Amino acid sequence: MKLERGVATIEMVVVGFAVVALVIPVLVATATLAEAHGRVLTVASDGAAWFARHGTELPSSDLEVEVGYEVEAGSVRATATITVEVVPLIGSVLPVVITESIVVPISPYRSDRA
Repeated sequence: MKLERGVATIEMVVVGFAVVALVIPVLVATATLAEAHGRVLTVASDGAAWFARHGTELPSSDLEVEVGYEVEAGSVRATATITVEVVPLIGSVLPVVITESIVVPISPYRSDRA
């Protein structure tokens, strides 16, 4: 009976290590994507509000995020894009492009636009 408990403990250690080795990269990839999505959303929102108010591009402090602006029918659309690399499996790197777009109306009362 003691011998079986020892074998079961070894099995649990081996299986537990395999599960942890598979779960940790998935958790890291999920956290990386969530953080990148938050960065892109923040930059797009700030950029759209700034452009709607001032008529110029927001000087971005996040150099990894590319921002494009479009003025259309009394509103501004800011589209922010970032490419992040995630590691879904051990040894491979997968580039993922995250894009977010925000539309903000141009207010003639709160704008210093010419």
